[in-house]
Amino acid sequence: MNLRNIESKIIIAKDLNDKDTINEIYIELSNDKQKMDRWFDKFLDMFDQKLTECDRNDPVKKLYNTKFEEYSKISRAMKLAESYMKA
Repeated sequence: MNLRNIESKIIIAKDLNDKDTINEIYIELSNDKQKMDRWFDKFLDMFDQKLTECDRNDPVKKLYNTKFEEYSKISRAMKLAESYMKA
């Protein structure tokens, strides 16, 4: 998922006053975020103890950090879409 591209689509839709497109993108992002929420729930159920004990070079910690970065980008794009839908 190229979130920079998605953010560009949101901005272009805002410039064109196309709230339907922004809403569709928001729904897609929301679905992706829900999938990631489920992934984090499962991951933390399995590896919570290991995450607190391992160093940052551990593959489990690296995977968590990579997914968390993606989750943060999705959240940022959702906030952008929300702000443009309200305007």
